[in-house]
Amino acid sequence: MNSDILSRPLEHIKVRSQPEGANVLMPLNFQSAPLARALFTPHERRWHAALRAIGFGSFESFAAVFGKHLIAAPEALDAAATVYEQTPQFKRELLGVIAALGSKRDAELDKRVSELTSHASDATRALSIALSDTTHDTTKHRQPSDSIALAAILEANATVIEQEAAPSQADWSRADEVTRFTAGGVHKS
Repeated sequence: MNSDILSRPLEHIKVRSQPEGANVLMPLNFQSAPLARALFTPHERRWHAALRAIGFGSFESFAAVFGKHLIAAPEALDAAATVYEQTPQFKRELLGVIAALGSKRDAELDKRVSELTSHASDATRALSIALSDTTHDTTKHRQPSDSIALAAILEANATVIEQEAAPSQADWSRADEVTRFTAGGVHKS
C-alpha cells in the first residue's frame, strides 16, 4: 500500500482536519466503515445516500456532501465515491433513504431526468420537422407481443425483488439465536 501512495499522487485525498503529512488517504481506504464514521457524520452519510437515491451522480453526491472534509482531484474523489458506494454501510443507508422517501423519490427522479434531458428535448423539437417520416412502417410500432414481453420482464423483476426482500431461512434462524440469547442469557455458537 505504501508504494501505491508514493506512485499515485493524483489519487491522494487529503483530510482537512488532520495535520499535513499525516493526512493522506487513497480511494481504496474508503471501503473502511470506521474511516467513514470518523470522517463523516451520520447526517452527512444519510444526505449522501439521499442524493444518490434521487438520481444525482456518484461523484457529485460524494463531493457535495463529503468534499468539505477532503482536498483532492475530482478523479480521486470519484474513485473514492465508487469504493465507498460498494460498502455495506452505504447500501444500508441507501435502502433506508429509499424506504423513507417512498413515492417522493419518484417525483425527484422525474426532476433529475427532466433536468438532464432538457437540452436534448429542445434539440428533438427543433429537428422534428426535418426528421418527420411520412412512410408508415408497422414493424417500428408497438406490437401486441411487445406488451406481453414487457409484462413478463416486469413480473420476473418483481419476483426477484420480493425474493431478495424476504428474509431467508438463515436470517430467521439467526434471529431465533439472538432471541434465545437475550431471553435466556445464553448464546449458542
